[in-house]
Amino acid sequence: MRINETAAAYGLFQVIFADVADHLAIATFHLRKQKEPDLTFQTVFKQEFKRTLKQFRRELWQFEGRPAVFDSLYALRRRRSYLPRMAYPSG
Repeated sequence: MRINETAAAYGLFQVIFADVADHLAIATFHLRKQKEPDLTFQTVFKQEFKRTLKQFRRELWQFEGRPAVFDSLYALRRRRSYLPRMAYPSG
């Protein structure tokens, strides 16, 4: 069986992106759950990626100005800037 390299690369990208989207939903859920005790995981998980990413960005602000998490917060923000380009490469 021959595998088209382009199709294989695209499939691999889809698997990796799905994993990133799942982890983002999990992180967003746990951050929001602190303020919204009745929040269900399904509410966050079924949203479109763009909305989950916006919510994650908002949730990161609660850590602003905390020296203990400065390096981690900076790293998250740098990596987060790549996510929209991965999800919506044409704009």
